Amino acid sequence: MKALRSEVAGALTLALLITIPFLGHAQSGGAEPSPVEVDPAPIVGGSLETGYPAVGALGEMRGSNFDHFCTGTVIASRWVLTAAHCVVRDGSLLSTSRIRFFLGADSTDTSTGTLIGCQTFYPHPEYVENDPSTGTLPQNDIALVYLSSSATPTPFPYNEAPMTSAVGNSITWVGYGVSS
Repeated sequence: MKALRSEVAGALTLALLITIPFLGHAQSGGAEPSPVEVDPAPIVGGSLETGYPAVGALGEMRGSNFDHFCTGTVIASRWVLTAAHCVVRDGSLLSTSRIRFFLGADSTDTSTGTLIGCQTFYPHPEYVENDPSTGTLPQNDIALVYLSSSATPTPFPYNEAPMTSAVGNSITWVGYGVSS
């Protein structure tokens, strides 16, 4: 258990290193960040992208079918960074028994990649779920997934510097979405 705690601490530190530049930028000047409008519609379209092998899909096994519902990124051999809303529903952690992490280009055909079991979910301890009935927006929407076995791709490099130099530049959004 001590080794697992050490790995969790290391992965949480890594996740904080990833998010701290965003937090520092968003809170600069002492002003509260403006509310963000949440659009529940999925991202549709795009093109097949195979240049990000550490990006995968979280999904549920339903018999032999894999039903993906979120994207995650390998940040260490057994750690995936994702959103807390991917592992928490109605205030409770999802059961890991049927959840898998898929690495490959097409999550609709799992024979084209690798499915790895999920051992444990670690949402941010102060995660607040989106609640449209009260107007509550998600907060601290970040989580770690500890995989049952190691993922093979090289973990995705992360930025440790403030992102101010990226303002106004184009970004590439990589994830598993729908085609129509």
